[in-house]
Amino acid sequence: MFTKLNAWLITRFPLLWNTRVVFVLPLVLLIHGLFYLAGYSQKVDFSDLKNSRFFNAEEVILFSCLITVVILLIWMVHYLRNNPLKAHYPIKKAYMFGEFMLLFLVFFSSATFFFTYRQGLYDQTKGFTDSADLVEEANTINLAYHFIPLETDNFRPFRSCDSLKARKERGQARLLLYNLAVKQGKASHTEYMENEPEPNLDSIPPSYLYYCRLMIHTLDTGTPASSEENSRRVVNWLKTGRKDSVLHALNRLKVLLIKYDIGHVFDPLSRTDSVFAYPDFYVGSDYFSKYSEYEEPMPTDSKQVSQFIENDDLTDSISMIERVRKGFWQYEILLIMLYYAMGAAIVLYSF
Repeated sequence: MFTKLNAWLITRFPLLWNTRVVFVLPLVLLIHGLFYLAGYSQKVDFSDLKNSRFFNAEEVILFSCLITVVILLIWMVHYLRNNPLKAHYPIKKAYMFGEFMLLFLVFFSSATFFFTYRQGLYDQTKGFTDSADLVEEANTINLAYHFIPLETDNFRPFRSCDSLKARKERGQARLLLYNLAVKQGKASHTEYMENEPEPNLDSIPPSYLYYCRLMIHTLDTGTPASSEENSRRVVNWLKTGRKDSVLHALNRLKVLLIKYDIGHVFDPLSRTDSVFAYPDFYVGSDYFSKYSEYEEPMPTDSKQVSQFIENDDLTDSISMIERVRKGFWQYEILLIMLYYAMGAAIVLYSF
């Protein structure tokens, strides 16, 4: 059967016979299908989202590269073996262009096995993450972290939203005056101070009233509430004594920590009591660690930290869902693969 097919191709379609694409492309398509099924059949849940190595799958990259090399070596042996025969029969311009395009197709299709695996993995992940409202979850995280003291300075008066806004406005005014002075030849570039020094206000205890930060700033799927909006909301809760609202926000954070299997030692009820334990909602000495291993130095004015949230894993999980929804077939990756296939085809075609 193979001999008859080979004879039929050499008489009817010499271009297909010479490039061997009728044998290579079906094999490549079969391997793509197997890689996709391998990726799609992976058991993935929310606890895997924080592990970027699981989605990078370096071992699959190595295996796919090995298969690509084997296929290309076997194919090129058969292709180059017949090349000297082309000198003995006339070749049209269309034939030469068609041969180059077939070479390009072989190189491009055989170099993307890993991407097919990742596509299957991404499709599997999309299946159980479609219901996740990332904007709502980002707002939950940003709001709850108003009551999670990780760093003392974030709760200082000079880090409040009003203070930051005023410093930004003063900075813009300084820049306008500086630019005007430069135009008038009255200032040198070394005289402009972009950021004014932060005031030394260690005498004022840190307070939950002053927090103005976002753990998750931007999302491709929507826009989380701003730090100013969250700050106004929290200040209203604190000043009106709404412990139930604070507890609800912390309980929602706890649900996300469990959902994404994030390491933590964190009790929403005791945390709520700590927020309302001091006058003017001062931050006590019960700071949180970012890691269970206490890899970062703790504030010098804190006691031994017994609470922690691996917040990097939490934000990484949200980022991974966005990455999966966005997909990996971006312009840059596609362009790189096209350049590779075209360059390899040109090199081989020149033999």
